Amino acid sequence: MSKLKIKVVQGIEVQLSSGNVFADLELPDAEQLKVEFDLFMKLKKQKSAEADLPPLKPLFRL
Repeated sequence: MSKLKIKVVQGIEVQLSSGNVFADLELPDAEQLKVEFDLFMKLKKQKSAEADLPPLKPLFRL
């Protein structure tokens, strides 16, 4: 994790994220993991938004 930039905030030393937590943890295939996670989160958000919609009423009844 030595690749992370170090910053002092209110006297406390912190490491700034690269924007990819998988890379920060030095996991193999970090870029692929980030792409997959981003896709998962988009799908989860979309499904959640759809669940908030009222059920569709049929236009025609047989």
